[in-house]
Amino acid sequence: MHIILISKDMLPASDLPVYGNRSRCMPNLGRLAAGGTVFRNCISPCPSSAMAYSCVMVGRQPYELQRETMESQRDVHNDQSLFAALAGRGFRTAVVWDKFWTLKGRHHALKIYDQGTTFHNLDIYHEIGIHRNGKTGSLRTQAPGTSPPLTQILEVVEQIRSESSDTFIWLHCPHILAGHSSIGADLEYFDHILGQLMERYDRQHIYLFSDHGHMDFFGGEILYGKTMNQPVLHVPLIVPLLPAVGPATDQVFSSVRLKELILESRAVFDPFVFSINQLPHQPNRVLTIVEGRFKYWFFKKYQAEGLYDLEFDPLEQRNLLLEEVYSRAKKRTIAMHQAITYTAWEEAEQAYLRLRRERERVWNDPGLWVNAKGLGKNLIRDGIWNSLRDRFFPRTSASGRWGSTAAAQQCLF
Repeated sequence: MHIILISKDMLPASDLPVYGNRSRCMPNLGRLAAGGTVFRNCISPCPSSAMAYSCVMVGRQPYELQRETMESQRDVHNDQSLFAALAGRGFRTAVVWDKFWTLKGRHHALKIYDQGTTFHNLDIYHEIGIHRNGKTGSLRTQAPGTSPPLTQILEVVEQIRSESSDTFIWLHCPHILAGHSSIGADLEYFDHILGQLMERYDRQHIYLFSDHGHMDFFGGEILYGKTMNQPVLHVPLIVPLLPAVGPATDQVFSSVRLKELILESRAVFDPFVFSINQLPHQPNRVLTIVEGRFKYWFFKKYQAEGLYDLEFDPLEQRNLLLEEVYSRAKKRTIAMHQAITYTAWEEAEQAYLRLRRERERVWNDPGLWVNAKGLGKNLIRDGIWNSLRDRFFPRTSASGRWGSTAAAQQCLF
């Protein structure tokens, strides 16, 4: 048996036609979805790759992540991981990804593999500003003789398949595949890769998902990392048909349950779905919990909360916990119940009480000394000057196209 798990970095569900995007043409993805089960409301545990995969591949909840989980340089195998479970069943396990992950991202250090897992580092990614500041976005010039990403992927997949009758491959495609120069420009090419793999694998052995999405200018932000809004956390998940679930489900689902899907062909729907953006010692740690239509936020830095009804307010702009809201235009406050017409206040209150209890159950704070060290590391990593500049000297204008002077992004929101 040959199983393949296909993922693409920084791919939000909203980018795909299967999830309602009408600007894309991805027929192979449509064929994959038509023969399987689509989780329409799958939530990532973390808005960054390393943290997300540390949860997903081990079946670990994000609030269980500790610094030691992320910073090991050895013993990267984990007896509780998906890789170890499949190896125990006689599968040869392998990872196929781009060389950026291992050369710069330290992702070999994640404790999510089996001791026999092999790693194949391909020259298939296109470097943009997310990797290095100041990139122009022009097409990367590959070294002479370098094959296109599709050729490299198919060659290594065929090699792995030929070496054993039972294989498990995790194919992880980068933010942007080589030959494309902007976020999302490679989705049709990714669909072509998917089509070629569908010719080589039984449909019942193909799984597709993403670690996290991106903001796409939602609230003025472009990428991801500390942000916890739905464009980052709502990810695609398409698996072989699950008769007990049907061709699609709108029920909230956490991708930390991927292990049960692959090992047992079983979907586990948790009553609460958790996501966290940073480790316990980091100052900008945010916890979100989703239960049905309600999403709860807890901000470590401010010790503050938020509650949003995603059906009523999919843009997460109306914090239902606010008694009053301030109008910058009118320079005055107004009661929230007068500012919005909302008919589910009692239901929202009961949801808040349940979600707050869950936060109190899972939240952990490492203490003053560890928090202070985390704050110091954050200042060094983010850059003291950058932090001061953004706080006290924000840009108000920037050079624009066609000789214009453009308003800076932060001025618009």
